Amino acid sequence: MRNISTRSGWLKHTDQKQPARPIYFYMLYARLLQSGVYEHFGEYKKATYYATLYCNADSWIQEDSEESRIVIKQFNEFSIANQYLFRLLSGELEVLNDYIEFLAKRPGEIFNGLCDIVRVANKHNYNIDSILVRFQDYIPYKTYYTAFGEYNKPIMAEQYAEFLVDLGKYYLRNNHPEGYDFFLRSIALSSEMNSARSIIHCLSEIVLHADLPLPSPDIQTILLKTLQNTNKTP
Repeated sequence: MRNISTRSGWLKHTDQKQPARPIYFYMLYARLLQSGVYEHFGEYKKATYYATLYCNADSWIQEDSEESRIVIKQFNEFSIANQYLFRLLSGELEVLNDYIEFLAKRPGEIFNGLCDIVRVANKHNYNIDSILVRFQDYIPYKTYYTAFGEYNKPIMAEQYAEFLVDLGKYYLRNNHPEGYDFFLRSIALSSEMNSARSIIHCLSEIVLHADLPLPSPDIQTILLKTLQNTNKTP
């Protein structure tokens, strides 16, 4: 789901008593968080409803400034993207093509969109090979920017590690043995970040795919060493 926490500088902090952002920003952000909570619990209709509440805010925000226009536009895009996501997660796969074209016009959002699409494909056992080919240039890890600045690097790195796991799951479920390679890349990145959570997530997925053909002996050795090192992490 599109969220503000991935953007550096969005949630400003200040020692002053006055809020760092206009009040309407926090009102929109609260609605975005509410939609995210309902998504987390699989209540996609409620998530969609709250997503509509941070769209078209120009109908009630009276301020007319550069900041207000930027905030309104970005929350509109959050709302549209998240409504597509919630519909896809609920099984309305007929909107996928519309979502793809929405993303294609917004290169800075394509990676986040790919994360969503792979999740949907895994949830509904849907083939997205053509989509992965179309957006293959956005699969390698990169730094992305929005009107509010650069994405938060630590959060994006962890999101990318999770994306590699989901991509590995997708390929293995579609009988592509290179899925294990994505698991290894996720483990390597998680190790660099010292993220035990991401490593454990990846290893647990490997265990869940134990019924699939085993990776090569070299890969099995790497996985075993990683698991042993993870168990030693305090």
